[in-house]
Amino acid sequence: MKKYKIRPLSILRGVWLFIWVFFIVISLGTLIFVLTEANFNLFHCIGLFFSLIGLTIGLIVIILEINKGIEFEDNGMKVKADNADKCGLLIRKIQYNTDIVYSEIKNISITASNKDSLGQTVKHVFVNMPYIVFKCKDGTEKAVNVYYFNKKQKIAIIDEVICRAKNKGNDLEIESGEKLWDKFYSEKTKFN
Repeated sequence: MKKYKIRPLSILRGVWLFIWVFFIVISLGTLIFVLTEANFNLFHCIGLFFSLIGLTIGLIVIILEINKGIEFEDNGMKVKADNADKCGLLIRKIQYNTDIVYSEIKNISITASNKDSLGQTVKHVFVNMPYIVFKCKDGTEKAVNVYYFNKKQKIAIIDEVICRAKNKGNDLEIESGEKLWDKFYSEKTKFN
């Protein structure tokens, strides 16, 4: 099977990207205003400095956000770590590098947690985020945060893994991603 990537699409992610695009437009507008001004003074130097910094940070964040997603390859799937610690912003790292080999998957489940993908507590995170948990034959569990994916994408991720695992000779006893998500949501609402 060919390589395939699912990029997160959700309302929250759309709002997040819109804010950064707006930030870039404001920075770019300030930069153009400052550079076209005839009387250059200290105020213009400060504006130039902050608009360049804002433009640079905004572009870096947008590029890192566009690069997010779950990559399905021939033998396994890969999820890249959040870039929070690389860009130096005050963003918490939720997802760590996760490589999952299709032939090693024993079971798939869904859980909700306010911890990161390694099960560690994250400061100032109070929202339970959904995770697809892959239980491997060696006893390990690998979690993939799917908070910024919409419901259709979450189902597609599970279905893609089931299909690719079957192609590698690993017949998982999971009917479909939709049934797994329906079961998760029905159990979740029982406790609320």
